[in-house]
Amino acid sequence: MIRLIIVFMTFFALDNIIVIFLPLQPLVGNYLVIPNAFLSCLCLFTFYDRGAKYENGVKSFDYKGNKSFLLALVFGVLYDIFYTGVLGVYTCLFCIIVYILRKFFILSIPINILSMVALMTGVIIFEEWAVFFLASTIIHVPMAFLNFVQYVLFPSLFFNGLLMLFIYPILTSQFRKCQQKFD
Repeated sequence: MIRLIIVFMTFFALDNIIVIFLPLQPLVGNYLVIPNAFLSCLCLFTFYDRGAKYENGVKSFDYKGNKSFLLALVFGVLYDIFYTGVLGVYTCLFCIIVYILRKFFILSIPINILSMVALMTGVIIFEEWAVFFLASTIIHVPMAFLNFVQYVLFPSLFFNGLLMLFIYPILTSQFRKCQQKFD
């Protein structure tokens, strides 16, 4: 469990470290790139937070616990405290994303790099759109939706797709070790 918390704390800090130390703004100009390393970590862990059970020699999966919900809740609160001014936005979003993944996608999608990049694209679209919608509703952000899609969403999707290619091997090895320990 300590290894799991260290992995999540690392990727929680990585979102901020990428923004501070990676010089993306001069490279992409007017475009805004939002890294979602922690969200990628949370979504991938949700797929590994299922237990294997054997019936008649056939391996099937079932839900062992609610570690992914607990981590979504705790780190959602931390995300709200450290990165946003409105409390509850990321707490609710992370829990909703974990619920949707566990309810509809876990048993139907294989765990490989292509399916995870495709799934993360959908999750990032949902998360960024929800944050934009809430920000434009509550705070009144002066940005049109098409400008948001062009200047924020597409660059973020491209960057996070490349990021997922690099962090996928690291996360899968760590989560497999945690899954074997909990089985």
